[in-house]
Amino acid sequence: MSDKYKDVVIGLEVHIQLTKLKTKLFCSCSNDYEGKAPNTYVCPICIGLPGSLPVVNEIAIEFATRLALALGCKINDSMYFFRKNYFYPDMSKNFQISQYNKAGGKAFGDGGKITIKIDGKTKDLQLDRIHLEEDPARLVHQGSIKSSPYTLVDYNRSGVALIEIVSDPVMSSPEEAREYLNQLKSIVSYTGIADLNLEGSCRVDANISIKGHPRSEVKNINSFKEVESALKWEILRQKDHIKSGKEVIQETRHWDGTLTIPLRTKEFEKDYRYFPEQDLVPIEIENDYIEKIKAKLPEMPYVKTQRLQNQYNLSEFDADNLVLDKDIADFFEEGVNLDNSFTNREYKLFCNWVMNDISAWLNENNKSIKTTMLNPKQIVDLINSIKEGKITGKIAKTFVDDMMFGTNVKEIIKRKGKIRISNETKLQYFVDDVFEENIKIVHNYLKNPKALQALIGCVMGKTEGQADPELTRELILKNLFKYYKGSKYPNITKPKIYICNISTNYIKANVEARKLPIRRQKPSYIERLRLLDKKDIFLIRRTYGSGEKQTGVYGIYYCTKFPGEIKEHPFGFRSGDIHISPLISKFKPIFNEDFSIRIIDQPENNESSKVSGLKNTDLKGYVSNKFKDMSIMKNYIRAIAEEKKEDCDIKKDYIDNDGYEISINVYEFLMDIVDFI
Repeated sequence: MSDKYKDVVIGLEVHIQLTKLKTKLFCSCSNDYEGKAPNTYVCPICIGLPGSLPVVNEIAIEFATRLALALGCKINDSMYFFRKNYFYPDMSKNFQISQYNKAGGKAFGDGGKITIKIDGKTKDLQLDRIHLEEDPARLVHQGSIKSSPYTLVDYNRSGVALIEIVSDPVMSSPEEAREYLNQLKSIVSYTGIADLNLEGSCRVDANISIKGHPRSEVKNINSFKEVESALKWEILRQKDHIKSGKEVIQETRHWDGTLTIPLRTKEFEKDYRYFPEQDLVPIEIENDYIEKIKAKLPEMPYVKTQRLQNQYNLSEFDADNLVLDKDIADFFEEGVNLDNSFTNREYKLFCNWVMNDISAWLNENNKSIKTTMLNPKQIVDLINSIKEGKITGKIAKTFVDDMMFGTNVKEIIKRKGKIRISNETKLQYFVDDVFEENIKIVHNYLKNPKALQALIGCVMGKTEGQADPELTRELILKNLFKYYKGSKYPNITKPKIYICNISTNYIKANVEARKLPIRRQKPSYIERLRLLDKKDIFLIRRTYGSGEKQTGVYGIYYCTKFPGEIKEHPFGFRSGDIHISPLISKFKPIFNEDFSIRIIDQPENNESSKVSGLKNTDLKGYVSNKFKDMSIMKNYIRAIAEEKKEDCDIKKDYIDNDGYEISINVYEFLMDIVDFI
């Protein structure tokens, strides 16, 4: 949590319309009032005419039970409704029928929690309660609430069923509040009680204070993004008041999209004069009823996240994002099961398409996936077309708009005529043109590996995204190698590859202590590593076990942070007694003209109790001066490896004295070095 929010206390009251109900909470008027003429979906009960008697909607009780179970609330077995008295134009009878958890009353459900993740950290946000109540009428203003010359009232909304979810004041930042709302929306959608994508179906009252000072309530915020913005503004306003010595008063405020403005002094609980609603009988909920509802609940988001990770090998991040929207999660599962040839790779690709390009289109066009004509088979066909080499990923991205309106992939390919260019001769012409036109980028590649992507991008631009990306990369690297080996750059220093028969435990023991062993007869091995040229790679044996049972695994160790840390990257063979000559014998003929290959042996005596200090200032200078130009070596190794790729396969060439087979592809080993640097 940022220090700027360390004294912030936030609690939210979220009002959810039960949009999946057909009728209102206490009468038979239609629940579907959106877009209808004002004040046409009303009856004597809606507007509270004398003598009218409300009756509880039984399905609303079921919906409240579903949500209480999903949130982990304790459902009260007996409850009744209260009248919440206040005088305001949106409530013609001057009271709202709600539930109250004091004076002998009980909420529908107590407790519960919503779990959020912020910056990779999980936090449980506790709930106070959830309860049922009726929605007041809708106030209509001309322009903003502050400047409108009059207010109109539409009672079509009056009496619509609401569930209010009240959190404890446990949120510490606007970001936490927004993530809380996202998770709540997801849970609601899985229970099937409401569609919170509908305008006005979810409204938030945000309570916020600075510790030790009164709170303000910002009423009726209609979007989660606006909740975050309103909270950020209100934090600044309250802190400015406190800093300037002004008193923060308890009040109700309105968010107009830019700032909060005062509406009225905040009422206290006693001002509402709660008392039981005499026209409604108490609600009794039995355990059998709760268990029956529980059995019908679908898989919840937190359960689905785990299953998607296990079943489709998705990352926690991908699974979390997929399940946030139930429709998108269902779309994903339907799609990946349409093609039996799909494996983990295709599952990830399908997820990427849905969460990136498809979701971006939905957000830009303010649509949900169900309101488009896109179907999962189209994404399957798109992935297969890329796999088969018919189109590139970049070409596929241009298909999204057509796919959203139901056009199948084959038809789009036929109409647009965009196919992948995979002919090497044809593609080489484009690569040559790019090199001639962008010689500065070519030169820059020696010091900036990212220049490779710039060159690939230039080729993609020339071919309108039709170039095969893998072939393009390969051809560009070959061209770059010509520049490395050609007359323009003759002074590339050969990297040294040291085969170090040294236990990493021996090295780390000295490195971590920032100490060097004293050995008069020859330099210590830590000292040797210190004195190596700045363009060096080390293969170091890592030992396991002790005595005759020691086994070793060679790994790439690159001491860029020497001696604070030695990095390791195992590359795939093990041995007992270390015999590395077979590897060297294969390695040297291929690369000896390009690399300097040497062997360093570990001393027989690993005694390192006698030490001499090495000053931290010396270490800092060593690190900053020794490894400041690694990009040239990195790209040199890459070019060498690409040129001699066909000669690099060394597999099962040697069996050591413990019977272990060496299996190594030197090309992959060199590329591991490149990735590791």
